Order: sequence, then structure tokens, then C-alpha cells
Amino acid sequence: MTDTKETAIVTCEKHGEYTATTTTMIWQFGPPHEWTTRCPACEQEREERRAQAEAEYLERQRRQRIAGNRERANIPERFTGSTFENYVASTTGQRRALSVSRAFAENFDAIRKTGSSLTFCGGPGCGKTHLACAIANHLLNSERKVIYTQAIELVRAIRDTWRRDSSESETTVIARYRSTDLLIVDEIGVQFGSEAEKAQLFDVLDGRYREMRPSLIISNLSEKGLQECLGPRVFDRLMEIDSTMVLFNWGSYRRVPKSPR
Repeated sequence: MTDTKETAIVTCEKHGEYTATTTTMIWQFGPPHEWTTRCPACEQEREERRAQAEAEYLERQRRQRIAGNRERANIPERFTGSTFENYVASTTGQRRALSVSRAFAENFDAIRKTGSSLTFCGGPGCGKTHLACAIANHLLNSERKVIYTQAIELVRAIRDTWRRDSSESETTVIARYRSTDLLIVDEIGVQFGSEAEKAQLFDVLDGRYREMRPSLIISNLSEKGLQECLGPRVFDRLMEIDSTMVLFNWGSYRRVPKSPR
């Protein structure tokens, strides 16, 4: 095989003159093969269009993944718009709660490596669920997987698998709660705490603990009340490995009079 190259000045209708190289490959058998380089400006534009199309495709895929994760996250409609920016923090305690929550979300990669958990305790209406869902929304936008559930819903989801017509096994449901990047369990309180319920919650949280997956627990109880409700096994796992408890010990936002329109 031999090849020859020839150059010539040619004109692109769009970009004007450029030097084109024509290469001819001559084979021992068969006809020669010839090609000429194209306008480099046109080639650059084609490459830019290809790169832009690929970037747009990847962005669509990313948005679809986020939308799917968000749908499965089960965040209550009231809190789908919760962010750190629209959380009202006017006291020292509220500012600390906001700071701890933001740090948990923004440093989640490091937290994921330690398996640290976060617990919010305090009276109703103090913004615990708002900040928990702000963390969830931040992680979802980063393509993390989050599940929000109330304690009684988690127990009910497990027990629903005991029905003969259930489409899921108990193992499958527990694995879903165990495997998500962040599990948020809300409304752990006086309505929750039978030994059977504790055992089912322990099964989920202990699996996450062993697999170094963070959990976020929300309760209207005090620290002591939460420990009594959950029992020492679950509570100890929530407090281990540099985990943090935030006490929401201020009045309810819901009782704050709304300013007249």
C-alpha cells in the first residue's frame, strides 16, 4: 500500500478559503481510496454542536433521575419547597439548627463515610420537618436517594407485606429503607413504641448502622422521652459515630400571627 498527499486552496461557502489536503491510498489490489479534509471551521462547529447535544442529553438524563428519585422520596406536599433559604432563623437556637442542617447536607459525602446520623427533638411546629426536608431537597438535587417516612408508615409498609395479596416481600421493603442514601423517619412519639414496632424499626436502623448509611430521626419528644420510646438499642445506634442531636426548644411557628396583607 502507498499513499500520496496533495494540498490545495479551496473555498468554503460559509468561512472562505482554507488549505485542504487530499490523501490518496493505493492498494495492491482494488481501486484507490481518496479523501479530502473539510473546512476546519465547519468541523469545529460540528464538534461544538455534537458536544452541546451530548451535554443536553446528559442534562435531560440527570433531570429524569432526579425527578424519579424525588417521586420515590415521598416528601409531603407541604414541604416539597422547603429550603435552607426559606427557613426562618431569628434566635440562636434556630440559627444553630439551620447551621447543623446545612452542614449535614453540604458535607454528606464525608458523613456518608462515617455513617453519622442526625436527630431532631422538640415540640410540634418548631421547623423540624422543614429542615429535614430542606436536607432532603438538597441531596435530591445532587442525585442522592432519600426516603421520607413517618414511623407508623414504615411499620405499616413492613406489615402490609404480610398480606397474601402483597406484591412485595418483607425483605424487599426493609431493603429499600436500608439502602437509600438518607432515611428520614418522622413522628416518632407517643403513638409509636410497642415492642413489635421497636423491633421493626430496629431492623431497619440497625441495617443502616452496619452499612454506614446515615439516618435522620424527628420526634416531638425530649431526648429522654425519645430514648424511652425507642429503647436503648435503637437510641445507642443513633448517637454513635459523631452523630448529632438538635433540640428545637422554642415556640411553634404555627402560632406566630401572620402579618396582615
